[in-house]
Amino acid sequence: MSFLKIRWAQFLRELKSLGLFYALILISGIIGILWVFYQVQVKTEPRYGSMLFIVAFILSIHLNRKDHRFIRLVSDQPYLVYISEYGFLAIVFMALSFLKSHAFTMFLLIPAIASISLINVNFISNTKSGFIGRWIPAKNYEWKSGVRSTGWFIPFLILCGVLLAPLPFASLVICWVILALSISFYEQGESREMILSFMQSPRRFLLNKTLIHALTFLMGILPVLITNFAFFPDKWWLGLSFILFCVINIAVFVTSKYAVWHHGQQNKSQSVLNSIGMIGLFIPFLLPIPIVNLIRNYRKATHNLSPLLNDFN
Repeated sequence: MSFLKIRWAQFLRELKSLGLFYALILISGIIGILWVFYQVQVKTEPRYGSMLFIVAFILSIHLNRKDHRFIRLVSDQPYLVYISEYGFLAIVFMALSFLKSHAFTMFLLIPAIASISLINVNFISNTKSGFIGRWIPAKNYEWKSGVRSTGWFIPFLILCGVLLAPLPFASLVICWVILALSISFYEQGESREMILSFMQSPRRFLLNKTLIHALTFLMGILPVLITNFAFFPDKWWLGLSFILFCVINIAVFVTSKYAVWHHGQQNKSQSVLNSIGMIGLFIPFLLPIPIVNLIRNYRKATHNLSPLLNDFN
């Protein structure tokens, strides 16, 4: 219970750091997601799809959180800390689902969360990027490092996306989870030498990075997109719209990183704003946010990189 109080205090602190405007957008997005979830609980297939999405979301949190060592130091039973935190999230969704459908489908989250809480993250974090890492371009070190740190999780999600393709929208939601995971890949700033190795002007550098990263992501999820099209050929326009959404957000990730880039420093402030933009897939009125962020960050990024890359203008 004490850890839940700490999480609540951290959440309030993050809201305060965002400022009133972005805090209201974030709260509106959370409420909107809960409302959409509540509405889709009427039919059986959407219930199973939303349950699998929540499991994938909690699993991604568990594999990517940075406080595992801290929890093991301060708690004799880390498992209970994990299950209390994830269980709090699950209770909200289970209650909404039961109120709408009176079905017990969402209660399958209980054994799923119990299993996730037992996963040894140290083992996973030491795994290599494997065959997927070999196909990532050398200049895309963000994804090489990210795939290495997440281990088998991204290939696992791709497999889930293929297997869940018969469920409406399930495979695209899995691809959205993979894209959301990649936000953390852009937190670490590389050295000046790595940027100079591109030998390009700021505008060309940003465009080149965006193209490389977008192609890396789209080639990774290509099996999922093909399978989704095979089951829902009449919804081809939805797949194209999703691809456009992903490319725009990847451009936002790249420009947001270099808008605040400093030599070898880590910056997590942009991750929250990028996450708000990602919610636009489910909340239509938030869709313009990535475009606004892209324009704002592009200007800042070119200005920030100009002193470093001025010889290539």
